[in-house]
Amino acid sequence: MSLIDNMRPGPGLAVLNTAGAAGIGRTTAEAFLEAEARLHICDVSAGAIEAFTKAHPKAGATLADVADEALPGQAISVCGNVETL
Repeated sequence: MSLIDNMRPGPGLAVLNTAGAAGIGRTTAEAFLEAEARLHICDVSAGAIEAFTKAHPKAGATLADVADEALPGQAISVCGNVETL
């Protein structure tokens, strides 16, 4: 098995992707969805979150700023366990 194969996340991995609704964050989020991860994104843009969840209805999403110290606790309450941030 190659190094890249070992790096591929397994199905069901619980992922919280910050700034996940647009740009590089969205691309990363979509890669986790392709790998069948349980994905929850947060972003500061309501419009970007709306577009993301319309395209990916299985993903969870929260309007949030990662500078908010309450975010980790909120994410765990919404997502359950978080295995990858």
